[in-house]
Amino acid sequence: MLKTNILKNENGISLIEIVVVLIIIGIVSSIAYGVILMNAGTFRRLSDELTVRWDLRKALQIMRQDFSQIDPDNIFGFSKGKSANFKLFFKDVNGNKIFYTYQNGMLRRRQNTKKSEIIISNLKQTPIELLDSQFTLTKNKKDIAFIRVNF
Repeated sequence: MLKTNILKNENGISLIEIVVVLIIIGIVSSIAYGVILMNAGTFRRLSDELTVRWDLRKALQIMRQDFSQIDPDNIFGFSKGKSANFKLFFKDVNGNKIFYTYQNGMLRRRQNTKKSEIIISNLKQTPIELLDSQFTLTKNKKDIAFIRVNF
């Protein structure tokens, strides 16, 4: 008789209670995992966006410095090819020869005889346009009054 009372008064956990708790933990952990994955994706996307913006700022700073005091008389030549390729060759105020080329989505810059460097990549169109005083595209270097940069 004593043994029966002990079994009736024992407070244990049944198998069904353990299964229910494991199911609840699984549901909560799957929700938490989804939230973590979503936040990781957002962080990666924002990090990539920040890198692109930083590269654009750097490119614009270099181009602004190069183009700020350009004189049409110091432009050696420019061309826009049939497949949206672009070339611009000029001499800056310090006498350095600057070469800009756009090809296959990449804008490259070379100064004097140094190796060319990629200023920016993954562009969909030619970023540099040469404009006359009426803000229309020009093909005559004597008419160049403005340089427009589109990213």
